[in-house]
Amino acid sequence: MNIKKFFPAVIIFGGIFLIFAFMEFVFSPIQSKILEMQTETKHLQAVEKNLRELQSRHENLAEFAAVTEENLIELKKLLPEKFMQEQFAAEIYKSAEKNKLVVNSLQVGELIPIENNDKKFQKQSIKIKISGNYISILNFLREIEDGERFAKLENISVESSDKNTVICNAEFFIYVLENS
Repeated sequence: MNIKKFFPAVIIFGGIFLIFAFMEFVFSPIQSKILEMQTETKHLQAVEKNLRELQSRHENLAEFAAVTEENLIELKKLLPEKFMQEQFAAEIYKSAEKNKLVVNSLQVGELIPIENNDKKFQKQSIKIKISGNYISILNFLREIEDGERFAKLENISVESSDKNTVICNAEFFIYVLENS
């Protein structure tokens, strides 16, 4: 007698369990795959549209790609994937020598992470103390800022030590693109 009362409850709970199992193990994974495919399709359609626009603007895509690659190589020199402090320091000493300046000190700071949109960068402080004549110091600073490596002059102070000599403390930041 108890079995007759218990049997409909087992059927109801069994049906609910089957529906839940179907939703969890069949329906949801299929819906996820469909959503992924729709997203990928939209992405591919956007890429295709961009390619068509690019073809309409540039007759020879191979030539355009080659020029773009050359530009990319030049830009990587400005923002390399490694700090290469030794090369930047060599550039500082070379420019100082060219402008007849004395490098009194050069200090390399800690790495500072930066996030800009979806790109990750790091910057590093390079503090230098140089002495020489005022015009030579200005030429030196301009050479470093306009050099092959992107360097941003952040802080600068100038003081006179005697009639013809000026001491300049400058802080540059160099940047790299973090490997993702």
